[in-house]
Amino acid sequence: MATPADGIDVDPGVVESFITTPDSIIREALQDFKSALTPVQRDTFPTKRLNHVKVLIVNIQQHQERVKRMMNFSRIKLYLQAFIEFDNVCRSTKMAGEQTAELSAFIWGPLEYILQVSQEDSAVLDPVLDAYQKFGRRIPELGLYQDLINKRPSTWKCLAFMYQDLLEFYKKNIKFLTGRVWKKTFQFNWRDYDDSFKTILRSFDAHGSVLEKTLQAYESRDHREIAEDTYQRVNAQHLHESERSGRQDIVNQQLLDTTQDINTQLNTHIIRSIDGWNKIDQLVSTYENLRIDDQCRAREEEAARKEAQRNAVLGWMKTPSVYQADYHEKQLKVRADFQDTGKWILTETKILNWIKAEIPTESIMWLNGKKGAGKTVLTSVIIRECQDIDGFKTSYYYCREDNDSQNNALEVFKGLLRQLVVHNEDLLPLCNAKRAGGEQVLNNFDTTKALLEHFCDSDMNSFIVIDGLDECDMSETKQMVKFWHAMVERCEKYKSGKLRVLFVSQPSGDIRKLMHSISSGVYDLTPEQSAVDIGRYLDRRFQGLQEQFGIPEGLAQTAKRKICQRSEGIFLFAVLTVENLLEQPTQGDLLDELGDSNLANTLADAYDKIIERLERTLGPNQWKAAKMIFSLLAGAKRHLKWNELQAALSFRAKNTGEFYLDYEGGKLRNDIRKTCGALVHVLQGRVEFMHSTTRRHIIKSKRLDERVIQCDLAIMVLGYLTLPCFRPDLPNGQLRQFVWSGEYAFQDYAISNWGYHFQKLIVDTPTLFEDPVRGPGYERKLTNVLARFVDFHKKSIDDAVKKRELASSQLLGAQRSRRQQAPSYLEVPSSQASMSSQTLSRSSTQDSLSSPSPQEQQFPPQRQEADPADVCRPFQPRRFHAHLVTLWTHICGHQKTSYTERHKVDLPLLAAALDKIRAAIEEHAPGQEDLLRFYGEHHYKCQRVLCDYFHEGFDTKGALDNHSNRHDRPYECPVPSCSRVVMGFLTHRDRERHLLQFHPGEVDQPAKFVFGTPEGRQTKTEAKWECEICHKKFTRQRIRKEHMDAHYGQRNYACEVCGKRFTRSNDRNRHRDMVHVRKAARRRA
Repeated sequence: MATPADGIDVDPGVVESFITTPDSIIREALQDFKSALTPVQRDTFPTKRLNHVKVLIVNIQQHQERVKRMMNFSRIKLYLQAFIEFDNVCRSTKMAGEQTAELSAFIWGPLEYILQVSQEDSAVLDPVLDAYQKFGRRIPELGLYQDLINKRPSTWKCLAFMYQDLLEFYKKNIKFLTGRVWKKTFQFNWRDYDDSFKTILRSFDAHGSVLEKTLQAYESRDHREIAEDTYQRVNAQHLHESERSGRQDIVNQQLLDTTQDINTQLNTHIIRSIDGWNKIDQLVSTYENLRIDDQCRAREEEAARKEAQRNAVLGWMKTPSVYQADYHEKQLKVRADFQDTGKWILTETKILNWIKAEIPTESIMWLNGKKGAGKTVLTSVIIRECQDIDGFKTSYYYCREDNDSQNNALEVFKGLLRQLVVHNEDLLPLCNAKRAGGEQVLNNFDTTKALLEHFCDSDMNSFIVIDGLDECDMSETKQMVKFWHAMVERCEKYKSGKLRVLFVSQPSGDIRKLMHSISSGVYDLTPEQSAVDIGRYLDRRFQGLQEQFGIPEGLAQTAKRKICQRSEGIFLFAVLTVENLLEQPTQGDLLDELGDSNLANTLADAYDKIIERLERTLGPNQWKAAKMIFSLLAGAKRHLKWNELQAALSFRAKNTGEFYLDYEGGKLRNDIRKTCGALVHVLQGRVEFMHSTTRRHIIKSKRLDERVIQCDLAIMVLGYLTLPCFRPDLPNGQLRQFVWSGEYAFQDYAISNWGYHFQKLIVDTPTLFEDPVRGPGYERKLTNVLARFVDFHKKSIDDAVKKRELASSQLLGAQRSRRQQAPSYLEVPSSQASMSSQTLSRSSTQDSLSSPSPQEQQFPPQRQEADPADVCRPFQPRRFHAHLVTLWTHICGHQKTSYTERHKVDLPLLAAALDKIRAAIEEHAPGQEDLLRFYGEHHYKCQRVLCDYFHEGFDTKGALDNHSNRHDRPYECPVPSCSRVVMGFLTHRDRERHLLQFHPGEVDQPAKFVFGTPEGRQTKTEAKWECEICHKKFTRQRIRKEHMDAHYGQRNYACEVCGKRFTRSNDRNRHRDMVHVRKAARRRA
């Protein structure tokens, strides 16, 4: 007799064929996990079992009990129970095949390691146990699904994905607990991991959800077993009745009827059973697809979060200098067409050993050579080679001449730090936490050094290269060298050659002495070594020369030999000489230049040859433009942007004496190299001389007169600021027209530097007006521009004078008031009324009349203090003398105002016009190509004229707002020559630490006095008021409130005299006493 299932194959044990199988998921997860482990971990974990974990937990608890630091270890209980069940189910199903034993070991081995390491610090163990508690609550109880899992292998995928997520969690945990600096970084990494951990927890919620749904489908599909069981029972019952009654025919008929009825029901049950199995498989398939989508989305979100975090940190470390990578690429391109040149440095024994030896003889190297020897290009070759070394990351910094604001230890360290962040993102959470908890722009030297130390201590191997060390002040050089020497020595104690540092500079005596004190790794560039490179360079360039002009081989060889000999190892000499030869118009001209008497002998001759050729071959207008460009680059206070140079070239004067700017009519339209030859290049939108020696040689060539340069620039910036576009009452329609015509392309430079050029005019040009040829013409020009400037800005100058007089009056009033209110024992004796200038400067706040910052050094203190009439006395016979005195009086008066006032535009109506202009540019410029060529891409600019970001700007309003907060600091460095912290310090303690570290002998240091118990210890009140932001505790609620106000930038305490606002009342009172009262007392005395 046929059974109801005849011909129908519905075996539930059939394993479905999927793209991914459970064993392949587990295998790939294990491979990925093992790749992140150390060799020791890979060997140790497979030997671990559950008992090892249990023994460790008992030992940890016993130790905690002995030291009376018990922790709630029950938090890990649910986790252990869940994965014991998981381990048992995986073993019973053998879903991992040959990897079953390994699967089990990698459940318990990593867990034991994590607990073993984290037990060292309760601050680490506590969040780890919390995480396992959260984990344990979300892992499904697999015992409830045992039957389902045994009967339907498609559900094994849920287990495989659970294991995959577990290993991912372990991988992050182990990473956070591995390395030399993990104790310093764990808390930051753990907090940063929170989003990813929540993603894993949600994933385990999904595992439990799909198992619950498949169980429901499984319990509703047992129809086939029920039908088959019913058929067997009915068949047995009919057989019993047949034997009892003896009527087999009746029984058979009943049996047939019952069988037909049961078959009908059974077929229905079978169909439902198949639907049930299909539903389970469909649930698993849907779950797998959703998991893939969720993982892709989570990876994208995490990548976006990390990118935003990285950009925030890099922005925090940002400096306004040209990006180092761009300058590095420029150096590589110098010899891009001459691949053989420069490579010889890589074969030198000392350099080769420093780069490639597993343990170098010296981890610190000093490469030195005279100016123009090609050190920077050789440095770029070394950097490029270092970047190809496996297992190392390379960070570098090029210090550049005439860039003092960037040639200091802080900016160099920040430049290196930006690259290290990109190289090693494991420390990104630490950097981000420092950013979020500190200043808006990294400007603290101690913080910068601390971050660099973390990177040096990390497991990353690093090359550090600093070129142009001689461009920095010697005090800055010592700071850098000593720091990196300390870092190398620290790394050498546990891994030799881990950190390798290369310094490059000219061979000055001070630097040589410093380098010899820390390392014997010194490499001196010699003319003979450079000669090989110069010879290869000349061979390549003369090939083109011979092809172009058809000169004989013998003549070419003679010329190359002479150039090489006369270069004396100066690669720049060869470059300039060949550039001049290639630009000769005819063969005859070339042969003349190659003559022994005409060929350049020195670097100065090489420059002269190019300048002479330009003067001879360029048309009158082109030569005039070239001289104008040379003058602008030689006299400008900073590197000019391309749009600023174009605007300066477009500035004109009418016969009537009026000025105008015609950007389209006056801008340079051809390649600047056609006008200026090889002497000028454009890098990252900035126009510069091709080498640091170029300016000096152009001035010495007598083609340009430095007096004329400074006079022309003063006339230009003063005349530019009298253009109609700067009228404060300008209608909005006209203002927009001026914006769109490029009228304001030069405003950032002119507004921030007109005082500097006016001072240069006074200092450098008196003898110019005695010149019988040029003097009268320049006297006429200067008389015109000064009259127009004073007339145009008369109201601003008068208002500024009134404001200063009012401040002085308020100062005296405040002094009298406080003297009347003060108790007699607080009065200052007249003998003590004047403090030493050093002590006063050291005690004064940032709003005091303290020493100028580096940007303010354009006005020497002795000139500010001198009577303006005396300073301008050399110009007394000139017609413009009265206006000269008026403006210099205004400038000196402005420089004697408060620190805050000195950072403002010194002409109030011009400041108001600037605000309107910038608002219009911010509104119209974004995305407008026509305006980008006038104003660049960064339209949101700082209001402080002495700040680099006054002209550099930001690309968003938010970035500008964040930057502006750094200016509002109450403490500045009192040392005039300090260029490290232009914008001051947030706290008095920060400034004191800075003084002790960088200026230990330059200011008076008061003796320390400890007031307290006889033992010299102060009794402390319990700090119970905790900051909600940084969790620092304070003894008084009022102090906590002022501290939190500082976090939010709130300044609730205003100075009664000058209106400057402070976060703390003590800061306000100290400012008032030190700035206003004592200064007034000093004047009265």
